[in-house]
Amino acid sequence: MFHRRPTVYTLLLLFALALVFLLVALHNDRTTDDRHGPIIHNDGVLNIQQKVLKFELRSKKGQRPSDDKPSKTLHASNGSEDSYLASSSNFSDDEVKERPSDLTGDNAGEVRVSSDDDDPQESEDDVDDDEEGGPVDAAPNHLRVLNAQARTKELQADEKQIEEEKAGQLKTEMGPKRRFLHEWDEYDKTAWKTLPLVTGLNEPETQTGAAIFYNRVGKCGSRSVIAVLRLLALKNQFHLVSSLTYNATRLVPEYEKMMVTVLSQIQKPYLFQRHVYFIDFRRYGVKQPKYINIIRDPLSRMVSHYYFQRFGDGKSSRNYSGKDKYQTFDSCVLNQKKECFGGRTFYIIPYFCGQDPRCRDPSTWALNEAKQNVQDHYVAVGLLEELEDTFRVFEKVLPDAFDGVLDIYRNIVSGEVGKNLSVMVTKHKVQPSPEVARIMKDYMRLEYIFYEFIKTRFHTLKRELGIS
Repeated sequence: MFHRRPTVYTLLLLFALALVFLLVALHNDRTTDDRHGPIIHNDGVLNIQQKVLKFELRSKKGQRPSDDKPSKTLHASNGSEDSYLASSSNFSDDEVKERPSDLTGDNAGEVRVSSDDDDPQESEDDVDDDEEGGPVDAAPNHLRVLNAQARTKELQADEKQIEEEKAGQLKTEMGPKRRFLHEWDEYDKTAWKTLPLVTGLNEPETQTGAAIFYNRVGKCGSRSVIAVLRLLALKNQFHLVSSLTYNATRLVPEYEKMMVTVLSQIQKPYLFQRHVYFIDFRRYGVKQPKYINIIRDPLSRMVSHYYFQRFGDGKSSRNYSGKDKYQTFDSCVLNQKKECFGGRTFYIIPYFCGQDPRCRDPSTWALNEAKQNVQDHYVAVGLLEELEDTFRVFEKVLPDAFDGVLDIYRNIVSGEVGKNLSVMVTKHKVQPSPEVARIMKDYMRLEYIFYEFIKTRFHTLKRELGIS
């Protein structure tokens, strides 16, 4: 029986094998540590922040961190396609966008570094001065973003304040005009809705204040009067409603009814002005407004209209086409041109006679109808030749609307507005000769009868009101 003893060679072989296994194990442990990077004890948050700062500083110099592979999604940082925040296996997009603000010393809050909605613009002061590794701004990028956002909010607040101040000033300046001055485009079927209408079925009857209708006669100074009315409306706070229709004095019944309906719903006090023949509101069961008007010598009005059609005035121009553009009024009458006769010589009376078709033809009936309407419905009809006295009469009979009218008128005449009014005098107007004046006054006999009737009534009213 043999006893086997381990030889020296066997022991050496076992020792060598054990040493190999030990060396292999040590090598594997070292490889694992190198793959996972340096071990950070209790500094996990700082590790994320260091990676972010490291990336930001390198990206500003056009470098990309070697240990961070960018994800497919790029997060805009400074408006450049080359500026992005990378997403790696070591920190997620959420951690980058919303991370503890340890670097600011405020651990309780969170700051937003980047998002798809924010695109702060970096100013030249925020860009590094030295691209070769010189001194750089070590402030975190998210702080710059916050500063930029704060500056943007301040600018927006300043702009908003400026806009509000301008809006307030505009409201202060334009408020009264928008409240009391109104224009009615009658060709727009919905424009009446923009007028100052009352609400409720019974309110028109309970409205207080005057309803005044100024159916102004053409070429009787009405544009100058309107300039006064605009200032009066602002001073005395009544609604001045101005029609933008100037060439439709005769109304069909349907249109007449529409106008009566709209005007009966306007808030009082108001004054409506338009070139239109007299309308009898009573036909539609509506209370009649208080009519006013101003006329002038019929021949003087006709001559003014004759030259206005050819040359206009300082505010309006006319493109009169025809060989007779430079024909004088005398020549027109003496040559018996149609333009100076016919319906043009019967112009003022229809404004007071009304919408009846018979009012358009020269007749004693139309004259008497006009007189009766003046007596029944016109609180006053003034004369352009006596405009200041006309305003005095209006102020007496309609004090709520015309209070202070003379002061306004005189200020207008003496100021810049007066200069504008002075240019509204018809250009190149030549007064008719005595012979032509005699011919036309005889031809316009009915107009002159009515004119003298108005003059007599006006002077009588002046005396009754104590106006000398």
